[in-house]
Amino acid sequence: MQKKRKKPITLETLARLTQEGFVGVDRRFDGLEQRMDGVDGRIGRIEGSFKNLLEITDAMRTDLNYVRHSIKNLPLLERDVQDLVQRVHRLERRTGLVR
Repeated sequence: MQKKRKKPITLETLARLTQEGFVGVDRRFDGLEQRMDGVDGRIGRIEGSFKNLLEITDAMRTDLNYVRHSIKNLPLLERDVQDLVQRVHRLERRTGLVR
């Protein structure tokens, strides 16, 4: 088996190989930058969606507090309604408008 003879590497050849290596790395960095730009865009959309979810959650919390407060006051309101019904019945009897 014959050994291949190696050509001596000149300074120009070494410089060209080094330059090609740097160009290749530069291309890879450009590709990585483009991918990161895409990731940034997706993160921005996710942040917007998350902000919308927080707004919806806050609105739901406000509604829930209103319902909780209303339920807490429900017995008092029922008592008020009963009192008013009794007063109306009394007035109807006094005026002769009994149902």
